[in-house]
Amino acid sequence: MRRVQSTVCAAIEQSRVASHVLAQVKMCVVCVVVSTFVGLSSGVHGARDEFDINATLNSPTDIVVWRNPQTNRDCLVFSDTGNNIIRCINLDNSTRAAAGCGGAGAVVVVRPEDVSPILTCVSFCTEYVRTLAGRARVTGVRDGDALDSAQFFQPSGLAVHPIDHSIYVTDFGSSLIRRISSVRSEPSGEIEMRVETIAGAPADHSQSTDGTGSGARFDRPISICMASSGQFALVADRGSALVRRLDLSTTPVPVTTCRPVKQEVEFFGQPRVIIFDRTPSPTADGAEAEDSVVFLGTAYGIRRFDMRSGVVSAVPTSDHTRFKAWEGGRGGFIIDPVGLEYAAPNTLVVACKSTRRLYEVDTITAAVRTLAGTGDHGSLNGGVSVASFSYLEGVRIYRPSRGVGGCVSRAGIYVSDNNCIRVLDLPWAFQ
Repeated sequence: MRRVQSTVCAAIEQSRVASHVLAQVKMCVVCVVVSTFVGLSSGVHGARDEFDINATLNSPTDIVVWRNPQTNRDCLVFSDTGNNIIRCINLDNSTRAAAGCGGAGAVVVVRPEDVSPILTCVSFCTEYVRTLAGRARVTGVRDGDALDSAQFFQPSGLAVHPIDHSIYVTDFGSSLIRRISSVRSEPSGEIEMRVETIAGAPADHSQSTDGTGSGARFDRPISICMASSGQFALVADRGSALVRRLDLSTTPVPVTTCRPVKQEVEFFGQPRVIIFDRTPSPTADGAEAEDSVVFLGTAYGIRRFDMRSGVVSAVPTSDHTRFKAWEGGRGGFIIDPVGLEYAAPNTLVVACKSTRRLYEVDTITAAVRTLAGTGDHGSLNGGVSVASFSYLEGVRIYRPSRGVGGCVSRAGIYVSDNNCIRVLDLPWAFQ
């Protein structure tokens, strides 16, 4: 009897240890893989609203994290540029997790010839992709109810207001700045989403002038970033190679140009993306200069624009004569950064279209680390050393306010790539 009891106890202990090890392996696996979050990994395009990887997209561009006022849950909002719509999917799976659905898991398939294991990620809590604003495949510039009336023309850049959670959109094709906001209807009290144009007027894309509201003109605005105070936003006006400022504290919205000291167009080189540098930067009197420096991704590399001094400088990794972005020998320079995201002080995450890789870039020392991507054209999921990308665009880091990444909220680096949204889970993205 004692021998049987001893055997049972040993088996229980082995099972407990095995479960602990499996949990640790699963945690490590989730932290170092690239997986498809939304859309078909094969790259098939479409406009079908469906559960996560069964939905179809058409050239998604920018990505933002938005708190849905109707559900009070975190959502991933992305501009589905090819379909002329704005779409979203829940990031916070806490409701289903509480109901016993669990989170996300991973199955590891190891083959002897593999340098890194191939991973197949399985989502135990799927979420529905839905259209937030616009009409799929319909081109227009109409305002009104987000789903019934509103129309977009190649929406691209997105930014979320930190106070009222309105979503600002650069409507690239119509050269307009649009806003998606929630309003409470009377007398039902239900929350409805509405679209309105706050700056610009449909133009022939040949002018870019300052003004107020519809009196301002843009030339293919492609990206927008929001000040932490919500008082203003900055727009990368691609056609004019200028940075435009929207004063959101007044109505109608005044639009002015933030001009560099030198006016040569090559300093911005038709910017693709603009973000704020959130690194603390003290002024001469010791106060912190908030939202005064931006980074721009251009055809010539990454540019740093100090709006206090008007000085534009190249991030060291963009200097072709000094640094190659990939140390493997056949990569290119970071000369086509289509996605930028502030990760930490003096640190950016960069999506590079020319090399098909995600990088971590130190803006001071010029140190570059490849986060994911082999450089080969493809859509292979798995370990960071085997995953491949096709057409990288926007990038966004999501750090959930509660829960554990992959179990309740899917923390990580989200990127738009070839008619789908991919996610890279890294340990520091959880911090």
